[in-house]
Amino acid sequence: MGLFNQLKWIKTYSHTGKFTPIIFTDTVDPHRIDNLKVENIALGIGFSFSVVKKARKFKVKLLHIQYNYGYLGFGNRVLLVTVTSLFNLLATILLSNLFKINTVVTLHSVPSEDSLPGNINPFMRGLFYRLTEIYNKLLLTATNRVIVFSKQQYESLRSDKLPGKVCIIPHMVYRMDTLEKKHEKFTFTFHGYLRPSKGIDDLLDAYVKLFEQFPGLNLIIAGGKHSSAISAFNNEELFLEKLRDRIKRLQSTCSIEFYEGFLPDQQLNDIFSRTDVIVLPYIDKGIEVSGVVSRVLDLHLPLICSQTPRFQSELENGVTALFFEPQNIRMLYEKMALLLSDSDLRSSLARNIEEKVFERYPDKIAKMHEKVYFEILGTSVS
Repeated sequence: MGLFNQLKWIKTYSHTGKFTPIIFTDTVDPHRIDNLKVENIALGIGFSFSVVKKARKFKVKLLHIQYNYGYLGFGNRVLLVTVTSLFNLLATILLSNLFKINTVVTLHSVPSEDSLPGNINPFMRGLFYRLTEIYNKLLLTATNRVIVFSKQQYESLRSDKLPGKVCIIPHMVYRMDTLEKKHEKFTFTFHGYLRPSKGIDDLLDAYVKLFEQFPGLNLIIAGGKHSSAISAFNNEELFLEKLRDRIKRLQSTCSIEFYEGFLPDQQLNDIFSRTDVIVLPYIDKGIEVSGVVSRVLDLHLPLICSQTPRFQSELENGVTALFFEPQNIRMLYEKMALLLSDSDLRSSLARNIEEKVFERYPDKIAKMHEKVYFEILGTSVS
């Protein structure tokens, strides 16, 4: 999805005439931004100074910083500025304050002790969490507003001493073209980053068991490695090697399609047009929302998801998705078997999803941001 899709709600503003958005980034191809002005800024020690210098040059009144992965600082993608570390995020805000530039920060995740990689020892885990609590207070004090995607993130971050500093704006649902359904094999699909925390091995275990009973099935696994330091930190290349080998072995007895790497929209659309059920068996406990869910909701495909904070924050068990306990392979198998056999349940989940996505379309999300911006700037929204 990347930066271009995240910019879709900003593009809505460019036609209102209420203000002119300018994109500060180090990662985007300007030719993909249509009518938006793009200023490239190189990463480095002086990144925050460069951002504020450009903001002053263009007389920016409000700087909106999109910060992915909360406080880890690994390869972040942004809307109006790219921050790659805790220091750069806070330095950018403090420098902006010095020159009377308002700031808004969208946190894509809020750290918790449970959300840290499993190879961090308990002492370091606890220390990291305490330090993030201190950082939270600094961030809330320094910036005009912090935006989060869910109530869980809000409750984790808000401070009674700083009321009104945190607000919720749901993650945008990407509008998808209507896809012509290709009636081939009944297909379960996983789409997303290929990493240990996604529970892909559990999905393969459950699918192999189901395939033994229903050999006409198909499984698609599509995604790639995260292009950041966190991949090396989690030994993800080793995981990918084992995953490739396992899938290759299973393909001799089961119907499995494996697509690795960044997939263009046309290829993803082909995959989704052949998909009957999306399966997201994550095992991590990060307090965030799923970008994959935000992408596929507009397709109105039934979802099977692990009962983790990211899915509980935006989906309802039995209404818009079927939940199962993380790493419970038998339960995952049962949910897959249920949706395979029950077309009425699949249709019900799809209808319920369709009814709920409307409020998360780009124009709705644009209005929510507009309200926040003008509250800060002291200007009414017409």
